[in-house]
Amino acid sequence: MKLGGYSNMRGHSIRYDEDSEEWFYEDDLSPALDNRPCTRCGKLPTEEGHDVCLGTLPGVEFACCGHGDTNMAYITFIDGRELRNDAAIEWFKNARRKYERS
Repeated sequence: MKLGGYSNMRGHSIRYDEDSEEWFYEDDLSPALDNRPCTRCGKLPTEEGHDVCLGTLPGVEFACCGHGDTNMAYITFIDGRELRNDAAIEWFKNARRKYERS
């Protein structure tokens, strides 16, 4: 195993193995599958692969709540615009308020 880059999956640190071209959880080197719960809320992703706390967001292609780390939060909109960090968290809060009012 030749470990390369680092990343994050639902708040868990993962590493890339350059030999197998696969990602592994850093803590035990098991394959990084979507089978671990979020480190913040403790829940698995939805069937569609979305963060449970976010659900399906209109106009959003990809999003991540950051799993307790604001610096990891992001939104990629269908039109290509992006928000990251605090701006993404603020957008999530506003979207939730808008949804709760309707």
